[in-house]
Amino acid sequence: MNEEELAQPSADGPKTTAYSQQRIAGLDTLRSLAIVSVVCYHAFVFHGLGAMPAWLEAVFMQGWMGVDLFFVLSGFLIGTQFLRPYLAGQRPSLWHFYRDRIFRILPAYFAVLALYLFVPLWREFPQMAPAWTFLTMCENIVPEKAMTGSFSHAWSLCVEMHFYLCFPIVVLLAMRKPSLRKAVLPIAALLVFGMSIRAFFLFHSVLPLLRSHQSYGLAYMAYIYYPTYSHFEGLVAGVVLALLLSFRPRVWNELTLRGTRCLLAGVALVGISAWLYTDRWTPATAGAAAGVIIGPLTLSLGLGLLVLASLAHTGVATWLKIPGTRAVAVLAYTLYLTHKELLHLVDRAFPALFLWNRFAWMAAYALCCTACSTALYWSVERPFLRLRSRFRRAA
Repeated sequence: MNEEELAQPSADGPKTTAYSQQRIAGLDTLRSLAIVSVVCYHAFVFHGLGAMPAWLEAVFMQGWMGVDLFFVLSGFLIGTQFLRPYLAGQRPSLWHFYRDRIFRILPAYFAVLALYLFVPLWREFPQMAPAWTFLTMCENIVPEKAMTGSFSHAWSLCVEMHFYLCFPIVVLLAMRKPSLRKAVLPIAALLVFGMSIRAFFLFHSVLPLLRSHQSYGLAYMAYIYYPTYSHFEGLVAGVVLALLLSFRPRVWNELTLRGTRCLLAGVALVGISAWLYTDRWTPATAGAAAGVIIGPLTLSLGLGLLVLASLAHTGVATWLKIPGTRAVAVLAYTLYLTHKELLHLVDRAFPALFLWNRFAWMAAYALCCTACSTALYWSVERPFLRLRSRFRRAA
């Protein structure tokens, strides 16, 4: 959900130049695809959109993958931003990085959180997790009350915040004596840890409840889906791309000359992931269990290839420049913060609209989401981004 400037190695060597507008357009297209997918998924799951063709329902049910695409984009963009100073023989400033993240993430987040805490009408559900879990960004770690409560989608922001806190420290320690092994071993360890701990909780916490015909949904969300360790793969996929871009320019250029192949491979892996996740809510079969354990890795590899394809030197990035995607990408963060609560606010404002015409309801919901996210962007997010720019210039 970030809009960071990037640097790209040229085809002639490690010299860096700014990405062209075409390259940025590819990332904006993916970012807009991610947020639209998440909005459609939540609208379908939490509100219902009426009868629709089976294929369209299947597409909507995979919209949750948009969050994982955000993780891959964050890993790539943040990784590139923090690693860039090393290319100039400098050491990145930990304080400057944290300051930039604070100005980027927290103002809009706290503005929406204030609405949840002090304006009960704003909430999509009456119940809500304790305020301290949102203030400390650990709502995804203690999600017992958050799973079915208001502002439950803040869990993904907690994952990103944990990444922002830990990633720079790991890089600073590893870059004291940089080596390929120092990069490969922690990455492999994180991936193995993520798969192992999901397997542990699946077989020791979730499946026993399922087999004894007890409610297991809360255990699944609390131990397998919400926690940060279940989303290492997406962040790592983005960081690996950032490492290639920063320190292996020849490998990066070779890959970006094969944009179409990356796109096709990425689509295939995402399709395989969708198949693995077919029964993710009833993980009693071997295939569904495999989806829980290796599904995030397969999905993240596929999404990473899509990000790589969007930055390709070949013609694949040309058609990714879709009109309007930049505007949606700019509003992605504020749209994510506000879209879920607007589901019930639109129903409250127009109580009979959905029964009269579901397409009219969808149009009203889309307009309200656009208006609310735009207002939050210009009143809160944009001013703090400008303030961040002032601090950058002063530094």
